[in-house]
Amino acid sequence: MQSPSSEQDIPGSHSGRHVLGRPLGLILIALYKIVWGFVEVFSGLVIKASPALLASELTEDPQDLAANWIIAHLHPSQASANALGATILVLGLAKIVVALALWYRVKAIRPAGLAFFGAIAAFGMWHLTISVTPVAIAALVGDLFILWYFWTILPRHLSMRRLYE
Repeated sequence: MQSPSSEQDIPGSHSGRHVLGRPLGLILIALYKIVWGFVEVFSGLVIKASPALLASELTEDPQDLAANWIIAHLHPSQASANALGATILVLGLAKIVVALALWYRVKAIRPAGLAFFGAIAAFGMWHLTISVTPVAIAALVGDLFILWYFWTILPRHLSMRRLYE
């Protein structure tokens, strides 16, 4: 049996609600993940450079209140900045890979995405037990929506089409 050659050949497809040949939900999730992935990659690089940035700022202005407060209260070190920066960098790269795999409809993304977003959602729930903020709630709701999408809707879009168009 041959796979459908186009979306119009798929029984029950709603081609009128698709943009760029992909469902709107898939486009929004891919866009959301790629934007946040690049933000996290940039943030990870900035965090890795933060102790050097603070030192140069204090060299230029030894009375800089913000830099002095950060050093006095947060005790930034190059080792801790490297570890945190690398973690955020890897998470950002993982989100970019997920977004690209969604866009190109790689079938292996579903189980990998369920595990990845499940772990992120579990961390988000744990984080809410410590500190409830509107941003943390919004992030958790977003990750739970993505989990639901990966579990219920994504299989229809991956199994009924060719791997790449």
